[in-house]
Amino acid sequence: MNRQCEGRVWGEQVGIFSHVFRSHIHLMLNRFDQGEVGALKNCVMCDFTRTLHPVGDGAFFTEQFWEQNSNWKLNVVYDCGSGNRSSSRIINRELESTFTINDHIDMVFISHFDNDHINGFLHLMNVAVIDCNTLIFVPFKYPYLLMAMDSGYPVLSKFVAQAHAHGAHFIGVDYDERLWGEEAFYGESRRTGDLLEGNTGNSMLLGNNAISIVSPNMNHNRPIWYYKPFMHNQDLAENARDFYIRIQDIFGDHNGNITINLNSYNDIVNNLSRLKEIYEYIGHTVNGVTRINVNSLMVLSFTAEKRADTISPHQITGFNVCDKQNTICSFQASCLYTGDTVLISNNHYDYFEEVLKFSCRVLNHYSHISDISMIQIPHHGSERCFNSVVAFDNRMKSAFLNRVTYPITNTPKHIKIIERDFIKANKPLFLVSKSPFIYKYNI
Repeated sequence: MNRQCEGRVWGEQVGIFSHVFRSHIHLMLNRFDQGEVGALKNCVMCDFTRTLHPVGDGAFFTEQFWEQNSNWKLNVVYDCGSGNRSSSRIINRELESTFTINDHIDMVFISHFDNDHINGFLHLMNVAVIDCNTLIFVPFKYPYLLMAMDSGYPVLSKFVAQAHAHGAHFIGVDYDERLWGEEAFYGESRRTGDLLEGNTGNSMLLGNNAISIVSPNMNHNRPIWYYKPFMHNQDLAENARDFYIRIQDIFGDHNGNITINLNSYNDIVNNLSRLKEIYEYIGHTVNGVTRINVNSLMVLSFTAEKRADTISPHQITGFNVCDKQNTICSFQASCLYTGDTVLISNNHYDYFEEVLKFSCRVLNHYSHISDISMIQIPHHGSERCFNSVVAFDNRMKSAFLNRVTYPITNTPKHIKIIERDFIKANKPLFLVSKSPFIYKYNI
């Protein structure tokens, strides 16, 4: 059934949007045949820009697609927050320099719920358009439950309520143990259009699905880009499941059936007081960190399969701490956003080893790319989240780090170790501190 949203019509026959200014976004696990590669060489060209915004100890990353000789544009946001004292001024400056009042936000990925990653989302709604054609991905199985967590995350709770009022669709991403086996990646295809069906606007994304971007004006109707959201570390995911189990205990009937629909906005609102009580019981805060908020959503962003055959050379320019100057590098376009994910275990990098292995398997399946061009160093270089020995892993070509600009004498010890190891590995480490780091790519 078709549905109207501010003049844009979407229906299951055409993916998400039939309006020419929007893309069709599908969940697919397809691969190009060899005979189709030649057809791609006559495609409409598309510009892609990735911007790593200087927000200090926070995270705000955007990816934008513009199609040459048409009005098609697509905007993707990963996190939107700053932890600096002047965080409101910093994040507002970056938002207003990136979007105009008429820009539409097509996809939002929220890594986790700390204030320095989400305190800009309410202002994002003031400077750009979020509506029923917007998909918002969160690392939480039942996104509307976040409204019951307003004592811990008031900004996030308000954002969920306001985005829902604008018609946005929330997609919960849960930990999926099937991702981490040797034969566990592939699964059935799903279309993102299916996630927009129904009245709740709240759905689950299975761990074996990727999101593909398809331009409405390219004649081959094939993906030009992919996003793969996923989570790691089952132990941390169990903390959120404690919340779900407690809800089932409270709202279960004598047959063990839960009497509240956790995917229903109205059910959550009608039972909000009791749900808040459960959250206060199970989601208590320890040293400013709520147990439910310890699992980050990672997102792998990369060009579609076989596109490398038709892409013109691309460059990135940014401050490379390894040679203390602005450096121009050229390599593939893949990027792994990590949020504040804990990627070390017992001071080793076995978690990161698993993530790298999985990411490279995804890249090879979709794009025949064998390594990751850029990786976000998680948690602003926190020692408990990142072991700099990863700098010597050949599957990673460069990394970037968001942090405030410390005087040389006050740079944290672990940050100095990270810089030292990247210098030894002769790999770029890009510092995002004073000015935006901009990466441009022609598809």
